[in-house]
Amino acid sequence: MDARKLSRRQVLQAAAGTTFVLGAGGILAACGSDSSSSGGGGGTPTKGGNLRVGLIGGGSTETLDPFVPLLAPDILRGYLLYTYVGEFNGEYEPTGLMAESVEPVDDKGQVWDLTLRNGMEFHNGKTVTSDDVIWSFNHLMDPKTGSTGSGLLPWVDPKNIKKINKRTTRFTLTRPVSIFEQALYNFATTIVPENYNPAKPIGAGPFKMKSFKPGDRSVFTRFDNFYGKTAYVDQVEVISFNDTTALVNALSAGDIDIAQSVGFSNAAVVESAGNQIVNTPGMFWFPLTMSVDDPAFKDERVREAFRLIPDRQQMVDQAYSGYGAIGNDLYAWDDPAYNSGLPQREQDLDKAKQLLLQAGQENLSIELATTPAVPGQVETCQVFAEQAKGAGVNVKVNNRDPDTFYTDYYMQAPFSSDTFTNLPYLNNTLQCQLPESYYNQSHFDDPQFNRLYDQALSEMDQTKRNEIEMQMQQIQYERGALVISAQVDNIDATAPNVGGLESGLKWYSPLNGFHLENVFLS
Repeated sequence: MDARKLSRRQVLQAAAGTTFVLGAGGILAACGSDSSSSGGGGGTPTKGGNLRVGLIGGGSTETLDPFVPLLAPDILRGYLLYTYVGEFNGEYEPTGLMAESVEPVDDKGQVWDLTLRNGMEFHNGKTVTSDDVIWSFNHLMDPKTGSTGSGLLPWVDPKNIKKINKRTTRFTLTRPVSIFEQALYNFATTIVPENYNPAKPIGAGPFKMKSFKPGDRSVFTRFDNFYGKTAYVDQVEVISFNDTTALVNALSAGDIDIAQSVGFSNAAVVESAGNQIVNTPGMFWFPLTMSVDDPAFKDERVREAFRLIPDRQQMVDQAYSGYGAIGNDLYAWDDPAYNSGLPQREQDLDKAKQLLLQAGQENLSIELATTPAVPGQVETCQVFAEQAKGAGVNVKVNNRDPDTFYTDYYMQAPFSSDTFTNLPYLNNTLQCQLPESYYNQSHFDDPQFNRLYDQALSEMDQTKRNEIEMQMQQIQYERGALVISAQVDNIDATAPNVGGLESGLKWYSPLNGFHLENVFLS
């Protein structure tokens, strides 16, 4: 199997907490959502207890290696055992974790210094130093490691990472990169001790490993010398399940305290059993990708027609059971550079028919490739196919299991589905809208768009950079190759005695960014 396709499949599963064979269930009527309500219970935080967290597992493929996480349990365990350079917090603000600061040394943004927090230590008592930073980034960027995270940092040259002092490391990049700080802030950039051995995992996270059985359960105990907020609970058990039915049943029976990513259709079931949901609004976007080098989509008028097909509110209501908001064919809606001045696109089937006629594509029949790798992905395609009939377009949904989809269809099918988390604009663009992007399913290659990206990447003034990004979004809005109908929520669930998790925040990972050190049992 092509390594890139396998990596994409793994990234999607890790992000959504799903197995290869599980979708979100049937298309349901809207149940609505209240993103302002708090989830996970309340009460006064107390110390102690064993927190049991359930999620969809991956059997023997599960790993403790933070550089090659394959599935949702791997990501969750990574946040327990390790810690990262930084993250985007629940207000979508770049926030250092291990990093005290990430600052440009020059005025071009090609040389940057990463300074660690003072006094951090690993679980074995060793102080975290620049030597560990250098070893970790060399390991991350080494092709032999096979880390998907290296694709998010294509400008890092391991040969040009230098120690300044015990806490400061200097990165000389292959080109100016204005967004290097935010590019570092993701779960791929963990810092581990020099010569780290995943068979004997040592991190600097809020919990230490006690036991690990792939595909079954793993146990972690509180690390009292954690540099951040010391965890409330004494212990966390991470328990793998085969499907969401078993996961939700375990929560209802009291066998687990938290169920990660239960899917849209299970939210009502969870609440009816007396448990609570934790809704992270707009965590995902599910684009339909139109390959610009295929005869069906080479003409911009066809792509515009397809963007006029969706009834976006109906898409939210039917495909996601109301857990989402209408989209405008753009991603990164929480980014300060989001172009909210563009008119909200509405369904216009008559205009879609006219554009297709002008392009010589009236009565178009086309296959839409998809897979149930993430809840809502297949449903997006099914609702679109039904809506497309009104424009005289016959869309045949080709639903394949993930292994087949990512081997035979991904990056190859002219019309396909995909899934991304809502990262900042230039980060998302790097993944999927440039000629060199790993996941450019649409094969989008617009010379003006590419030049603007290059300018934005080099522009250190954020106001000027935002203006450039808005121009890029206008190009995508007018002649792009993505249909993005909605901003899609993530639904976690907790028992009523679980506190410390909130709904309505802007995390791009489940369970409030996997910060289980904030969770308590009341």
